[in-house]
Amino acid sequence: MSQSTSSVSRNPPGRKVKFSCRGNSPCQAVLCVTPTDTLALVLTHDVIVEITLYKHIRICRIGGVAATICNGGRVAAVHHPSIEIVQEETQVLFDMVQGPRVRASSDAVHVLGVEGTDPTTLVHSITDQEVRKHKNSFVATGKFYLRRDIDNTAVLFLNGIAGVNIFGLFENQHERCMQAAKQAILDQKGNQLNAIIQGVKVKHDMETGDTRIYCGRNFISLCVASHALTLHSPWVDINVDSCSCTRLRRGEQIIETDGNFLRVTQNNMHADFTLNNLQSTGDSSPSNEVKNPESVADSLPSNEAENLESAADTSPLNEVKNLEDSSPSDEVENRDS
Repeated sequence: MSQSTSSVSRNPPGRKVKFSCRGNSPCQAVLCVTPTDTLALVLTHDVIVEITLYKHIRICRIGGVAATICNGGRVAAVHHPSIEIVQEETQVLFDMVQGPRVRASSDAVHVLGVEGTDPTTLVHSITDQEVRKHKNSFVATGKFYLRRDIDNTAVLFLNGIAGVNIFGLFENQHERCMQAAKQAILDQKGNQLNAIIQGVKVKHDMETGDTRIYCGRNFISLCVASHALTLHSPWVDINVDSCSCTRLRRGEQIIETDGNFLRVTQNNMHADFTLNNLQSTGDSSPSNEVKNPESVADSLPSNEAENLESAADTSPLNEVKNLEDSSPSDEVENRDS
């Protein structure tokens, strides 16, 4: 079969319930109910979109980039070859793969590993009043921990599933997932595949693999060719461009990287760090000059923050059925524009 089928077997296998084809061409999209009771839309270019009954969303390209938004935007994470980010309300963990670690709380941003023979013992703390250099790493490491050897987006996404139990519906999650998959809408026009699953809208370009996800006020987009990624929620904005330059904004806090520099902004105070000196001399000094951070235009079009109605039936099924064979409507044909 197509590349999509091989992706299913690696993510892991689930029950195929709906698919989309282009005439006699191989399958372009497979909608599955996974063993962990999530809805997985397997797309071209090894892109997978996962959705829970409670509208936690996750996108990944196998072996590459991943991002997730959970709990209505209160929790978000990005897994990228150049960066690892986890945000939970006012706390942010920002780890450069080759570079410093940044920890942000509601009133300060701490940068670890910029200079010194032991990078874990030297900290720069940026507050509204000052940029302070010290060796008390506990202010940053005592409350925050981020493993670099795992994909934290998957951990947060699956933890969100385990922690939800509303009105005793936890036991019926598999049946409800099957019902939501049956009610999903897949529509294919040209190279564009549109899907509405559990009230979450997905737009996928089958030629490039570029994918966008809309879930109320939450938005994720992924460019497959460049690994560029955008994540927007009511709590945080994250952008990783094609050159792996990263910008995170949460309220008055901004963390920016461009490969050679790291800039951290806390309200009107900011500090700049030279990253290329980290490899050669291990010496870098922050700038204590107070400046107003530049305002950056919103990267999302205004019409891309639409609220979507849930497409799921709240009544659980009495019997789990294989939806692939339930009706001929499971196969979505091309529609004329």
